[in-house]
Amino acid sequence: MLGRALNFPTDESSLSFGDSNRIPAWAKPYIAKAVEAGIISGYGDQNFRPDGKITRLELITMIVRALHLKTDTKGKAPFADAAQIPQWGQSYVAAAYEAGLIEGKPNNQFAPNDAATRAEAITLVLKMVKYLELNSK
Repeated sequence: MLGRALNFPTDESSLSFGDSNRIPAWAKPYIAKAVEAGIISGYGDQNFRPDGKITRLELITMIVRALHLKTDTKGKAPFADAAQIPQWGQSYVAAAYEAGLIEGKPNNQFAPNDAATRAEAITLVLKMVKYLELNSK
């Protein structure tokens, strides 16, 4: 979804994840371009986990990286559950919030470890596209 929104080319690309054989053929070019663009890097165990769920924090991180938003290492997420956001993720959440991409859940919660729903992903991708349109002029 993200690769298509960013108009990634779908040429042949190779992946070096340990579980690359589990990634569907149609997705491989998009994933390879996202890796090349620094949007995703996989997990510490050198796997991509194509069958895994993406957390809300992982989704925000990809969107912020795709938009090349400036992140401040001292940035703090403005949510009541900010303590649940790892230090590395604080600046991504803060950048997304400052850019108007996220508002959080009820009771000022971000819920960083919750699985991102398709609706949340689509909403963020649409906001990303709108952000790109508004900021490319």
